[in-house]
Amino acid sequence: NRDTDRSRGLGDVYKRQDEKWIKDAIEAITRNEPISKGNGQSAPSVSTSTLLIYEDNQKYFVEFPYQGVYEIDKGLYEQLLNYKERGKL
Repeated sequence: NRDTDRSRGLGDVYKRQDEKWIKDAIEAITRNEPISKGNGQSAPSVSTSTLLIYEDNQKYFVEFPYQGVYEIDKGLYEQLLNYKERGKL
């Protein structure tokens, strides 16, 4: 069915856009100096990345284990939460 094919095609486009946005956001965050550095241990060799997002006293943070903690703005925090809730992170 042509409509089904078009829907699948749009789904692939949205998935690529989501992946690009996440990649770009992570690159932008990690270009800054972390407010707290990793613990000095080598990160385990895995093919996926873990990131933790949290709020503390109306400040927003993203943590990349073994790499550091970065302060982010509320808008990016909310976008990341939205992606997490939709199963994109």
